[in-house]
Amino acid sequence: MSVWKARDFWEAPLGQETGTVTAISGLPESSQSIQCSRGCLNLVRQSERTIADIIIAGTWSGILRGYYPEQANYVHEHFLFEKQLDGPILQIENGNFILGSTTLGAFQLAVLHPDRITICYYAVNKSSDDTTGLAVLRTYKLKASAYSMVTGMFGGIKGRQMICVATLDGRFTIIDQETVIETPVLEDFLLPGPLCYLPDRDSFLLGSSSWTADCYSYSEMASKAGLISSKPDQQTRMRKAWTYNCGECLVDIKAGSEREKNPVLLLGERHLFWLDLNGIMRSIRRLDCSPSFLTLYPSGKDGSFSFIMGTTMQTIFVFEEMIPKWTSRLPAPVVDVRVAKVAGAEGMLVALAEDGHVSAYYLGTDPEVYETKATATTRKFNEDEIKIETNRLAEMIRQSEAAVASGVVAVEQGNEPSAVTVTVGAFSDISFAFDPRQQAASQRTPISKTQVTVESKVGILSDVQIDVQLSDPFVCVLTHSVFDELDRAVAIGLTVQNTLQAGPQQLSGVVVVRFMREGVNRIQKETFSLPFGLVAQPTALAKKAQLKLDFDISPNSIKLADFFPDLGPQADGLGLSVDFYGVGIATILVSKKQETKIRIQSDDPSLLVLVCREFQRRMAFLAPGNTLVCASNFLNEEFEAILQQKVEASKAYDTLKADLTLWTTQLFVVEKRFLARLKDRDISIVNKLEELLEATQEKVMLPKYFIKNTFLRLHPFLVH
Repeated sequence: MSVWKARDFWEAPLGQETGTVTAISGLPESSQSIQCSRGCLNLVRQSERTIADIIIAGTWSGILRGYYPEQANYVHEHFLFEKQLDGPILQIENGNFILGSTTLGAFQLAVLHPDRITICYYAVNKSSDDTTGLAVLRTYKLKASAYSMVTGMFGGIKGRQMICVATLDGRFTIIDQETVIETPVLEDFLLPGPLCYLPDRDSFLLGSSSWTADCYSYSEMASKAGLISSKPDQQTRMRKAWTYNCGECLVDIKAGSEREKNPVLLLGERHLFWLDLNGIMRSIRRLDCSPSFLTLYPSGKDGSFSFIMGTTMQTIFVFEEMIPKWTSRLPAPVVDVRVAKVAGAEGMLVALAEDGHVSAYYLGTDPEVYETKATATTRKFNEDEIKIETNRLAEMIRQSEAAVASGVVAVEQGNEPSAVTVTVGAFSDISFAFDPRQQAASQRTPISKTQVTVESKVGILSDVQIDVQLSDPFVCVLTHSVFDELDRAVAIGLTVQNTLQAGPQQLSGVVVVRFMREGVNRIQKETFSLPFGLVAQPTALAKKAQLKLDFDISPNSIKLADFFPDLGPQADGLGLSVDFYGVGIATILVSKKQETKIRIQSDDPSLLVLVCREFQRRMAFLAPGNTLVCASNFLNEEFEAILQQKVEASKAYDTLKADLTLWTTQLFVVEKRFLARLKDRDISIVNKLEELLEATQEKVMLPKYFIKNTFLRLHPFLVH
């Protein structure tokens, strides 16, 4: 199984030429970016000779759009229509629903809303008075809130299609042109699930909240619907043709049309089931991901079927029967994927993203539409130049192979000189001031000032921006950071302050200069060191610590007074302790017998590493001939315990992240059902959904505290 990334082929813009998606009232701000769900994407293929399929997409804001991608890259001519309908769009299906209303080159759409079904009609030849090309033929008002629908030639009818809607009150509503009938309430019903029509059996397969897949025949539904119309007082429940117990909540149901196998696929939260038309299991597969949808497509092989399974982690899997053949990662989360014909290329993946974007992707190699035919030319080639160029390239290859074989690889440096010179001056003595970002600050924090000189070496530079990047807990202020033009050296004041809100990570910063030269944006960086006094101050000598590192210095001995003149050692000159402003204390001790041996110790691993790096930096500058060798066992037991705690915390973090993704998906589903039932008068069902919504919200918030506690437990052992 190959792991590839899906490649972009065609993408329709959203909110520009094609309109803007409006916010959905009633949803929290965190859910406003989700504008559609599974079922809001549909394809219309008028004939096999057409260059592309017509792509239909809808959103919860009620906007219905159509595209005809006849080229690889999107152009405005690909946009067919946009229609604002009266209500959120839950699902879209195409077919011949009303006889006598479709002409050659036109099609009909059935659009499902929470309280109605709208039949739309589109004609390829637009009239002068219809700017969209899309018209509403008929609207069917539903007595209860809708959840999903299927279409098909129920009961063996010919020439037209019927619509079956599953409502939240546990009934089926069947629509056949002018006729609208309802079935009795389903047995043991609480909430509906995914719905699928089995044409070979003329039955409907519905997922239920009791974790089962229930099959109802159309003949049973038609007979019970007749009982309702003739005897409205008689309470007759629907009988199931067969039931399959899945043991988990169903996400999607799809049925194939292959004559030999007739697959019925049930997609659960953790398993994928393959049943036959009689509800007998043929195969089952465990899933190691969180699935979101299924899409069946013609495999091109006799006696086999293929399908695509999407996940909530932006990944799709391509199966041949129950064997995964391909997996690919999409650039954005999608709610539905269809296999379509785009720009004359078959097998393209048309995906609908959560925010309503419609894109086409392809897997593997480039499709045929990208290939261009070479035109015959009569250009004459210079054989001498070709021979010289071939010899030069062959010599470069031989030199490269020889360098790799010898273990030495040359690194080529850029020939272009730097256009800007950045110089950071010496920092001033440490002073203390209040943090300007904290209005109620009661503690003074260390502060130091310097000058940054920026000089142009190539003449006039335009649009110059200067920025300084520092890690926590440091903040900085520049006196001037933007210049329209720079043709000379300028000095800029830089003030660095330690906010004391976290432990120090590193004592360095980066000056970033952005400028434009010859019409091209360029960036140049310069690294500088911060004074050690910004993070530490001398304190009383502390000879006890949990973590200790011994070093040997050769060939010359050292004096701490020479290495740390800004801090100053103790009276005996053999010890120095620094306090990191309440974060912790680190100590440097020099042996009395052998001044070439030192010990660096602290209770905090991060402070220990920081002092070791600062000591090594100062020794390389003040005593470049000396070497520093670690003579201890490098704290094997201590660091092994730290690494073990980090591994355990990382595993707990990954588990909590997966649980959070699962509960967030369930929260969106419950919110959708709750909003759909608000218009009903049955307050008991609304109360139950409200309780379920509150319980799901609590489960979504629960991992937040676990993640925070895990981070706090891991933070003291982070070594930068």
